[in-house]
Amino acid sequence: MTQPRPWADEDPDGRAVPTRIPQYRGPVTTLWQRLYTIHLPLILIGTGLVAAVLLVALDRWRRGTVVFGIVTVVAAVIRLVMTEDRVGVLAVRSRGFDVATLATLGGLIIWLGVSIAPLGTD
Repeated sequence: MTQPRPWADEDPDGRAVPTRIPQYRGPVTTLWQRLYTIHLPLILIGTGLVAAVLLVALDRWRRGTVVFGIVTVVAAVIRLVMTEDRVGVLAVRSRGFDVATLATLGGLIIWLGVSIAPLGTD
């Protein structure tokens, strides 16, 4: 069995002349569709992280820690329920690894924020 040749013809010098490579024609999307399908999870997680950082900056570090942990757990849920093409940059490794890591770290961060004593600020 011969391998299919990736060229249409040969020029007079004997070199291969490639055929036109077909362009990928995916579904036509608008900016709003891309925002919803790809960027919305990142925007939600980013907004939650900004809120956590603001709480820490306003000297509400325990609340900021809990919010950060909640945002991490929400990222795990988003990674679990969304498909690969919609999750965007939340996909780092395999789905199972991402969900297990985010859920574990989020749970530990929430536990840390709740379990630390208020340090005399009763």
